[in-house]
This record gives sequence, structure tokens and C-alpha cells, in this order.
Amino acid sequence: MGGAIAMVGIIKQRETARSKNTIDLEASIEDNRYDKAFTTVYELVTNRDNISVASWADDDKQSSPEAAAIKQVLNTWERASNGVRKKVYDNHFLYEIYGSHVLNIHEHLMPFMLKVRQERQPKAYQNFFVLAENWRDTRNLESLNYKQRLTTRFKIKRKADKSEPRP
Repeated sequence: MGGAIAMVGIIKQRETARSKNTIDLEASIEDNRYDKAFTTVYELVTNRDNISVASWADDDKQSSPEAAAIKQVLNTWERASNGVRKKVYDNHFLYEIYGSHVLNIHEHLMPFMLKVRQERQPKAYQNFFVLAENWRDTRNLESLNYKQRLTTRFKIKRKADKSEPRP
């Protein structure tokens, strides 16, 4: 009996620590440095028709402030992804808060990440890729479940409409 109580206590402590770590990560993501870097990345992505996102990984641009902003955003999420993988952070909690943000970063910075991986660091952003793919699968499953619920509701409503006598 005592062993079971101790085990429950340990599990609860781990959950509490994971939640605290996740909240601390959220606070660090909300700081001014990340926000400034993300604003720069947003401008680069918006302007990608003029200058491709991948070009910021070129040797002549990789030490530019723009490339540094891209790296800061990606490195933040690589660290977060590693924390999720090691169960330091709560995956579901982060997904609920940052799911769309991370999926958009993954989609729009993919050309940059692929170029870095192909030309210099084959394992760069590896954890981020896994996190984003898992979250995309989660998003697709949620979307599918939502569509199925809507379809079921529509069918039930149509059956109800058909069973009511018409005046």
C-alpha cells in the first residue's frame, strides 16, 4: 500500500514539474528577443517572393541579422522539441498554445531548414521536424474527427427533418 502511494506521489511530482517547465518555456517564448526575431522572420516570409527563405542559409547571408532571427526562432523550437521528446515539457499543453504557430513556422521555414541540412548539418532541426510532423498528424486527426462529428450531426438532423410531418 505504501509503495503504491509513493508511486502516485512520484508520478504527480513529475507531472507538476513538467507543467512548471512548460510554463517557464512559455514565458521565455513570450520574451522580447523571441518576439523581435519572430517579427523579422514574419517579414522575411511575407517578402519571400523577392528573396527566398532558403537564400538566408547561403554562405554570404548566414551571418546576417535576418539569418540570425531565423536561427533564433528555429533553435527555440528545436530546444522545445527536445524537451517534449525527453518529457521535460508537456506536449499537449504546448500543442494547445502553439500548435498553429509551430506548424506555420515549419511550413514557411522548411526551405531554410532543408538547405542547412543538405549543405552543412544533416541533423539540424531534427527534433523540430519530428514535433511538427506529430503535431500536423494531431491537427489532421482533429480535423477528421471534427468533420465526422459534423457529418453525424447533419445526418441526424436530416433524419429528424424527414421524420417530422409536413404541413
